[in-house]
Amino acid sequence: MNEDMKPPWKLHSFGWVSMGWKNGSAQTERNNFEEWFSGLPENEKASFISEFPESPWWPNYYRFVEIQREISPRDKFPSEYIEIMRSIKSNQETYANEVYCKALRAEDQCDFCKAEELYDDILQNYGNYQDSLERCEILRKNNV
Repeated sequence: MNEDMKPPWKLHSFGWVSMGWKNGSAQTERNNFEEWFSGLPENEKASFISEFPESPWWPNYYRFVEIQREISPRDKFPSEYIEIMRSIKSNQETYANEVYCKALRAEDQCDFCKAEELYDDILQNYGNYQDSLERCEILRKNNV
């Protein structure tokens, strides 16, 4: 197994569906990873997944890679692909809500640095969820 290969969330801080993957070398790096991962024998895939479990922001990513490689040009969006994309969106939204609630609790406990960190995590990986952008900007403005 290639020791230098890392899953995308270990390479860049932006989320799976972020436009960040369309800039610079990120898309090439992600494509290279997906091609490499797809070519691994099953036992090596399992070992890699054990070493690098999916980030909560990247739910079902390894299965997505497999499905994506199985799609033929004639069958652009098979039902399993659509199903996993819905699951990914739902899981990401659920996780964004969990992180948002933690950030609100951190604010309530006057742990403003932690709250800012959590809002920033949402913004980097999901985008503006609820009023996370406004809250993060207020915390930054107040140099908390």
